[in-house]
Amino acid sequence: MRTYLDRLFNALDGLLVFVASVAMVLMALHVATDILSRLVLSESLDATTEIVSHYYMVSIGFLPLLHLRRKDLMIKVEILSGLMSARSIRVSDIATDLLLASWFLVWAWYTAEHAIHKTQIGEFVDTTVDMLVIWPSRWLLPVGMTLVGIYCLLMAWRRLVGHAVTDGTRKAVGEDVTA
Repeated sequence: MRTYLDRLFNALDGLLVFVASVAMVLMALHVATDILSRLVLSESLDATTEIVSHYYMVSIGFLPLLHLRRKDLMIKVEILSGLMSARSIRVSDIATDLLLASWFLVWAWYTAEHAIHKTQIGEFVDTTVDMLVIWPSRWLLPVGMTLVGIYCLLMAWRRLVGHAVTDGTRKAVGEDVTA
């Protein structure tokens, strides 16, 4: 089961990072094309600002969160961890994972309710020429938050039952972290 979950989260992580990377490239091309259009044709592309803010930036900001958590790249303060025993670090890591999971899953729940409402009303924004449907972009947050929340629960469980956890640069549970 552990191997299956590792492969599943690895695949999901790769997919989300790929989608965010594509969004970043598309955003750069879209904005560059808009600038070029203004310079050459004296006319801006329709809905550039709306597409950038509702689709590209949301994808870039929230989809890679699972990757950041899996690689242990989230901001953390380790002022006292050098003075703590391996057991204390393990307890601290479990508490941190549970706190993160709670926060991400509550946020996922809230944003999912919001996304459901926006989907039901068919949310859109007016652009200079037409209307841009934006309700699909509301689902990017609950997807990203749910996956990272579930991953944090999985890491807390693994630490609790004593499985070696090597998420990023942190040494496996039970190893001497001062070495």
